[in-house]
Amino acid sequence: MTASLPDLHAAARSQARTALLHRGLWSTRHLLGAARLGARWSLRPDGTAPDPMAIAWYLTHACPEACEFCNVSRALAAETPHLALPRAIALVDRLVPRIPVVALGGGEPMAYPHILDLVAHIHSRGARVFLVTAGTTMGPTRARELCRQAPAVLMVSLLGDEATHDRRMGRPGAFRRAVMAIEEIQRHRDPRRTHLVLNCTIGPAERQVLEPVARLARDLGVDMLRFSWLSFMRPREAALTPIATPYLVLPDEEVDAFDWAGLRDEVRRIERVHGDRVQFTPRLDDDELQAWFAGSGLRRGCLSLWHTLFLRPDGQAVPCGHMQEDPIADATSAPLDGWWNREDLRALRMKQRQEAFSMCARCCKV
Repeated sequence: MTASLPDLHAAARSQARTALLHRGLWSTRHLLGAARLGARWSLRPDGTAPDPMAIAWYLTHACPEACEFCNVSRALAAETPHLALPRAIALVDRLVPRIPVVALGGGEPMAYPHILDLVAHIHSRGARVFLVTAGTTMGPTRARELCRQAPAVLMVSLLGDEATHDRRMGRPGAFRRAVMAIEEIQRHRDPRRTHLVLNCTIGPAERQVLEPVARLARDLGVDMLRFSWLSFMRPREAALTPIATPYLVLPDEEVDAFDWAGLRDEVRRIERVHGDRVQFTPRLDDDELQAWFAGSGLRRGCLSLWHTLFLRPDGQAVPCGHMQEDPIADATSAPLDGWWNREDLRALRMKQRQEAFSMCARCCKV
């Protein structure tokens, strides 16, 4: 899968839409810098990258849910222990505010025992926080305290109506807990400071959830609804190098039986009816949607390798979220300048650009 210049442009347009969805995370100066970065990739194709625009920190692999599509904690060979608060704070001090945005995920970041203290410290260093949560471990008090810290973006998972959400989360009562968390956030957040987004992952069996989730998002009064295309691989793709761990692998018969055209028609209807308050990520045209579910995926280059620093719970830097078992540096002790443009990382960026890895074909970051 060779990533041509048009493929890179498609990835850039898709990520620009994502930046709009997550508005408030970056200053105008950083967004203008990202625009200039596109020209730099074309002019200096040697794999070097400027300072990261964001940290994607898988803060903990702990999670009370058992989501059927999880591409992180359930697929890892072994969970990585999280950092104690003093080491987490020291790591933030090493990287922030040089890197202006910290995205906290997991696992379930609200399961990290010091989450509120960590968010407060990130803010004290002048960075902005993007937190992704299932909402099921929050409760009224923690929702209020989190809103007091004013993360720039709060994204809560909502995967369908009550029965569908609970089935996909793998735990009865998950829907009610998530809705209660969203309602508490709505009571306490300052909408000028915190953007509230719902996220719903869409796979081969989820066409019927689009309209119910869109109505729920409207009724709950959130700022935006994001439908994320399911990241998965077919068995033959999962055997290719570099090996993607973790990654969801779907049987060929399940993928081949999928009515992608029916999904396409429903997606376009949702876009017409609900407008700009609903976004599908990544943005796919009809041919790309067919390739995602009925073909070999996309041929886009990955821009995240150039602008995002990925961290495991233990503070080890990894190339991306799908290469968590291959750390490239200990970010808790190694200076960023010593490894961010190291020869092996530059070679990895260029290799992916020249021939996109199989794991990139259906990744939400393209």
